[in-house]
Amino acid sequence: MSHSSDFNDENSNTSDNAHFATVLDARLSRRNILRGSVGTAATALFGSISLAACGGGDDTPAPVPAPPRLQTLAR
Repeated sequence: MSHSSDFNDENSNTSDNAHFATVLDARLSRRNILRGSVGTAATALFGSISLAACGGGDDTPAPVPAPPRLQTLAR
């Protein structure tokens, strides 16, 4: 015979601490998620603006110096 038990009915938290679901719900409240998403969007916006100023406006490449010429020695 197999004995089937529902793990959701098990009370494994015998301490006076809050249940994990309660802690998780408080942490992931709607206000915290909105605050985090606004902060991420602002960081992306201002980060891209500041990086756009880093590029040079000159499209012509810098001149490459000619390699040094070696002199041949007379024998």
